[in-house]
Amino acid sequence: MVVRLYEHFHFQGQFIDIRESTADLNQWSAKASSLAIYRDGEEPPRTTEVVLIQLPNLDTWDGPFWVFSAANGIQNAPTMSIRSAHIPEGMILTLFSGPDFTGSAFDFTQDTAELGEHAPGTYSFAVWDRVQGEKPVLPPG
Repeated sequence: MVVRLYEHFHFQGQFIDIRESTADLNQWSAKASSLAIYRDGEEPPRTTEVVLIQLPNLDTWDGPFWVFSAANGIQNAPTMSIRSAHIPEGMILTLFSGPDFTGSAFDFTQDTAELGEHAPGTYSFAVWDRVQGEKPVLPPG
């Protein structure tokens, strides 16, 4: 068996795989916030959730956050402020500068400490899984 320790909750951020008994986790003893267990030789579980955070700086978890997957990740005028995002490998956050999928669109494919200021109702976004397929079809703006 393999234990995968993740730096952040919801299986986000850096990770380390442990395949044998380990008496000292060094910095990971204070760093790990979530874990997954899988069989050695098999593919590790894939994280498909994007975490959007109200505060800038990915290490700040004191403020509100929201979790989205491709299944619930189309928001035409979100009611929350966001500033940073945890985006696991294979997932994409497409962020629009205006509501209803208008304005400039930017694709984020990795953890991003500063998305810019996005106040409620002034932007829109779609979360999608690049591994599973194409971008989602967005409702007309």
